[in-house]
Amino acid sequence: PQVSIVTGHRRSAPAMASSCASCSSDRGRAVLRATRRRRVAAVVAVAAAVASAQDVEIAAPEAITIVPRQTRLYADVTPTLRIQGTGFNGDGKNLHLEFVPKLPKDAYSVTVQSDTALSVQLKGKNRWPRLAGTVDATTMYLSSLKNDLNDDPEAELVGDSGVPVAAILGTPSIVRRDDRLVYMTGTRILNINGTHLRPKETTFVFDPPLFKDL
Repeated sequence: PQVSIVTGHRRSAPAMASSCASCSSDRGRAVLRATRRRRVAAVVAVAAAVASAQDVEIAAPEAITIVPRQTRLYADVTPTLRIQGTGFNGDGKNLHLEFVPKLPKDAYSVTVQSDTALSVQLKGKNRWPRLAGTVDATTMYLSSLKNDLNDDPEAELVGDSGVPVAAILGTPSIVRRDDRLVYMTGTRILNINGTHLRPKETTFVFDPPLFKDL
């Protein structure tokens, strides 16, 4: 009789090859899916970065420009200087101005009226600066402007040469003369003494009334 001894089940060579091919195919598909997921994640990250950059660009403060002007101000009777330009923002406390001739920072306050106008208001009994010994108007320049709301609060927004913003005039004054006598018809000339009197720009008002060119 023939005796047959079975020591265990053993796969044939074709079956093993088929199993290995299946495993390799599964691993390949898994690697492909992972690669696709990484590519999608990278695209999403780039899109988010672009959107964020666009948001920052939109929110950035507009550049400030100043319109050169020589608004006439009397040194101690005109308390407000109005400056025109573009890009003004905030309430004015965020803006830091410097002038030539120098005006102390504690001598004035700044208020933003609109995005095209701001006002500089003298405090107390302060006066606009004038060059000593000058008779003509003194040109006042805005020499420095910085904005706390800018990305760089220390960035200078005014050119090196500054921008003229006002012409400061000496305030006219009259010397009081109670001892001077004039006759209604016999005195043809009345001399008035004072300071900073400008014949073409100063208008006199008298009481009792005295009419010009009569």
